[in-house]
Parts: sequence; structure tokens; C-alpha cells
Amino acid sequence: MQQVHAGAAWGSPTGLALTRKTVGLVGFGGIGQALAQRLASCGMRIVAVKRTPDQALKDRFGLEWLKGMAALPELLKESVCVFVGVPLRQETQGLIGARETARTLFFVTFFSITIHNP
Repeated sequence: MQQVHAGAAWGSPTGLALTRKTVGLVGFGGIGQALAQRLASCGMRIVAVKRTPDQALKDRFGLEWLKGMAALPELLKESVCVFVGVPLRQETQGLIGARETARTLFFVTFFSITIHNP
């Protein structure tokens, strides 16, 4: 309230506008695809990695690119938000660690959207 009384502007949005920003999807199964549909409606640039990339999926969802898991460093370098949606398995444990986060933009945000079925 002190800002309002001092004549400062209030009600202005804070944070990072995501329009035209790059979001990275690690895993592009059902959850990643549903997320891509929603993010595209926000005007975001979407890149994704998947074990078996498919050009038809890239085109269907309007992705900037869809590559194999070897492109994870590239995805991390480009993205302001990274959604990790891969099944929790032995081969995916530790997929994103200190080495990978060191390759990201300094303000990147990670979201885990993995479903774990014990």
C-alpha cells in the first residue's frame, strides 16, 4: 500500500512474459503432446526431444524442432522453461543433473510432469 500512496504504479504484471519464448519438452508422449497444444496457444516457440523423433509429430504439433535425446544439451541451451515428462525408469534417473543445468540459461525454470507408478 505504501507504493500506491507514494504514487507508484501498481497492478502491472510481474514476471516473464512467455509469448515468443522457447519452451523445451523432454519427452514427447501423451503428456508432452497435450502440453505442446496448450503452450502453442500462448504463442511460445516449442522444441522437444524424444527417444524416437518423428517428423509427422513435429509437423502435427507445430514444433520448431523435434530431435532425439542426444539433442538435450541444445534444448537446455535454448529454453527458458523446461518440462520433463519422461517415465521414471533406471535409464531416465539423473537425466537432468548439475552438468545439464550448467548448460542452461541463467533463469531457466524446470517443471517435472512425470507420472510415477511404483
